[in-house]
Amino acid sequence: MIKRLWAVALIGGMVTIWKQRNKVFFEDKKPSFIHCTKEITILVRQAHLLDSSSMYKSTIDVRTLLNWNLEARLHRAPRIRKCWWNLPILDMVKINCDGSSKGNPGVAGLGATCRNHTRDFLLVIWRKIGVNTNYLAECLAIVESAEVAVQRNWKKVWFESDSAAAIVVVGNGNMPWSLKNRWHKCKNFFSQCILSSIWREANFSADQAAKYATDMITEALLKKGLISSAKK
Repeated sequence: MIKRLWAVALIGGMVTIWKQRNKVFFEDKKPSFIHCTKEITILVRQAHLLDSSSMYKSTIDVRTLLNWNLEARLHRAPRIRKCWWNLPILDMVKINCDGSSKGNPGVAGLGATCRNHTRDFLLVIWRKIGVNTNYLAECLAIVESAEVAVQRNWKKVWFESDSAAAIVVVGNGNMPWSLKNRWHKCKNFFSQCILSSIWREANFSADQAAKYATDMITEALLKKGLISSAKK
């Protein structure tokens, strides 16, 4: 916020001085320092009202705002919430999906982790998908994970992603047209299919797989079955 206000003060000062120069040359008026100060102050206050950002907790920022007679806006205090990764029921496989894009669009990848009701890892999937948007990467992660589930004959599946938008469009079928038929074929195969969204903090394993995929050389779909996870 302080940087924006200084930019307004600098540009506004240049414009105000130019106006004063025109009055001196074309209207034979004397330059007024007080008038220039008032004009710049008005511009800074208007910019402060329009700016919704907050300031850093530093004494320099506070003094600057006090000298301009402006209200200090501090960052909102962080809200701490509980976030849980829940186990699937018996005979169900939970698939956490995620997509990653270095830029939007940019080099993208997808990743997924598959775990059973005893929280053991059954499979980890990752694939580089070329240049794509993050939204398409999130949707593609769910669809390709579903295709892998069909290949492995998993009838009961639970898809979870940290993209609420992707979960909504997959649930109502309004996903990108290139993925609709692929998803419906898989959906008809499942006897039970659950879709849910979760925060990224509880989806970190799929997030790491997706980020790893963006650094791959090839775009092949890689699968890796893992030994049972460490139990505490």
